[in-house]
Amino acid sequence: MNKQIAAIMDKVISKGMAIMESEKTQKLLETPQAQKAMELGLNALTRLQELREVAKAQFAAALGLATQKDLDSLRESLEKVEEKVADAPAAIAAEDADGDVEEASDEA
Repeated sequence: MNKQIAAIMDKVISKGMAIMESEKTQKLLETPQAQKAMELGLNALTRLQELREVAKAQFAAALGLATQKDLDSLRESLEKVEEKVADAPAAIAAEDADGDVEEASDEA
């Protein structure tokens, strides 16, 4: 089934490319009406993608699922914690060194 779909997609893409390369299509695409139609189509596509993302987020929230944005935020937070943990031995050593100096001055 996937091979059939891939074959159909390849055929559609090759036909579409042939149409786009034709002189008639090039002349048509230069017209203001065609450019306006393409602009409207792209704007509609962008708006649909935005609406789809909102719907996905609402659906995920309703089911208590994490979205990609949630996972990215979590990953960012985890990286910050990992950096702090990696720097912790040096910070502890610095505190110990400062503490030793204070203790030594207290004893004197």
